[in-house]
Amino acid sequence: MKKIKIHYWYSDLSELTGIKHKAEFNYSKEKRNKLIDHFLDCSCEIMIRKFDHALMIFIDNAGGSFRQR
Repeated sequence: MKKIKIHYWYSDLSELTGIKHKAEFNYSKEKRNKLIDHFLDCSCEIMIRKFDHALMIFIDNAGGSFRQR
């Protein structure tokens, strides 16, 4: 993995989190953990998907969108 990509799931939460939709960061474990902690501190829900080229972090507000359908 070379990148961390941030995507908002349902609505744009960039005002709440301070990070824009489709933001990209160079991958490191420290950066990954800082981003996850940051989104949890903002009361967001997180879904993480690992791909060969990037780690995708999907973010949503605490509305329960990531539950089984």
